[in-house]
Amino acid sequence: MGSKGTSSSTTKSEESIANQLVSASKTGQQEASQVFNLTYPGMQEAENYYQQLATGDPGAISRAIAPATSQITKQTASAEKRISEDMPRGGTKNLAMEEAEINKGAQVSNLATQSYLSSFQNLANLGTSGISESTSLLGTSIGGLSAAGTQYSNIAQQQSEGKSNSLGFWGSLAGSGAEVAAGA
Repeated sequence: MGSKGTSSSTTKSEESIANQLVSASKTGQQEASQVFNLTYPGMQEAENYYQQLATGDPGAISRAIAPATSQITKQTASAEKRISEDMPRGGTKNLAMEEAEINKGAQVSNLATQSYLSSFQNLANLGTSGISESTSLLGTSIGGLSAAGTQYSNIAQQQSEGKSNSLGFWGSLAGSGAEVAAGA
């Protein structure tokens, strides 16, 4: 039995807990690495995409808004068809057709502007997405290692106290024996 009533089974139990903490920490580090490796390629691709938009390159912006532009073009064509079929000839019909085209241009222009302007915020947000989860996992792993270190330190202190008490006992026993021998 160790000092202050610390038994061998208690020490073994504490060692087991510390070993489990180290093991869990290693698992956490591996998971953090996996999360980072999964998110990093996508982050690179997104970063390249938003960097191209942030340059203001008309070609990059056109490619980015192409799906939405196609939808707007289809809606405008449908509206122009209805105008053509439903309205009588004349200035009103011509004005409605022109307004449909102006509306289409305004929507496409708004998409291009928003694509460019939002690219800066999107670039800034990339740093806080998938990598933060990896960092969080690493933080948890470090906390586990810290707890394991504390546990191992407690075990070493208990073992040291136990040896100190044993030496003290043997020292006092030897001192008593010396007193008895001196008195004889």
